[in-house]
Amino acid sequence: MKRVFYFTAGLMIFSACNLAGEEDYKNVAKDLCDCASKSSSAISPEMNKAIVDVSKTGGDIEGAMKARAEADPMMAMKDAEGLMNYANALQKCTKDLEGKYKDLETLDQDKEVQDKMLKAFEAQKGCEFTAAMMKIGLKESAKKK
Repeated sequence: MKRVFYFTAGLMIFSACNLAGEEDYKNVAKDLCDCASKSSSAISPEMNKAIVDVSKTGGDIEGAMKARAEADPMMAMKDAEGLMNYANALQKCTKDLEGKYKDLETLDQDKEVQDKMLKAFEAQKGCEFTAAMMKIGLKESAKKK
């Protein structure tokens, strides 16, 4: 009788742990990307390209934005507003998706989770801008630590 009970208890504990796998990271990235991409359309193609390029080269985001402002001040102002709206939308998307993925857990360390999420974002078609923003955000966050 005890063996069955212990086996059943063990099975319940195992089934209660929904550990994140590669497919889960892909799903989170897709959902977040689909949601956030809608608001990135207010950002000019030039600024979009500049941000993606900075993320690939490890360049300075502030320098890229300054260069855009010097090249076209009016568009730079629109881009700054678009970036603020994008950041707000991304934050809202993240909050909205927290409920969907609330049971998803991992044993990975923070850096491992960040690396896996970034990899999942970079693999998403049409998600270059959001992947770039994530990569730059992680880089900036690491500087502050």
